[in-house]
Amino acid sequence: MAGASRCPRPGGWAPRSRLFRRADYKRINYGGVAAVGNPIDALFQGRPFGSEGGPGFGWRDVEVWKLGAVYSASDRLTLRAGYGRSDNPVPRAQTLLNIFAPGVVRSHYTLGATFALSGSAEITGYAMRAPRQTVHGEGSIPAPFGGGEADVSLAETSVGFSLGLKL
Repeated sequence: MAGASRCPRPGGWAPRSRLFRRADYKRINYGGVAAVGNPIDALFQGRPFGSEGGPGFGWRDVEVWKLGAVYSASDRLTLRAGYGRSDNPVPRAQTLLNIFAPGVVRSHYTLGATFALSGSAEITGYAMRAPRQTVHGEGSIPAPFGGGEADVSLAETSVGFSLGLKL
């Protein structure tokens, strides 16, 4: 994003020369991909995974909204923050198979910073947190397979650091 604060781009604006903000929207059409969008019901009708019309995770299409900001605190320090929010793709009736891919988090928060150690070296760090989200199954385990419900939960935390060198 070099020069981003001096050159606004579509979807972003720079009210101050050192602050750049951006908003983003996208729709992910999971339902159009059989392995992800097909419901698990086909498995209980004898169709194996990978077959035409075979079972999948039963995910719905989702809308995703993101907001982010980059602030140049000084010539050496850049700060970043972001927030993302999406729909939940996992219906309550499809939680059984989603134990293996519990993509149910709806919000995530990010913070990051880059500090220039010199003209040729910088260190960058970030942290991301997606709070726990749970989908409680409803009719998710068929009676011939024992009945009951499968609840899926997911929370994520990620931290990273990197050292950059200009050669």
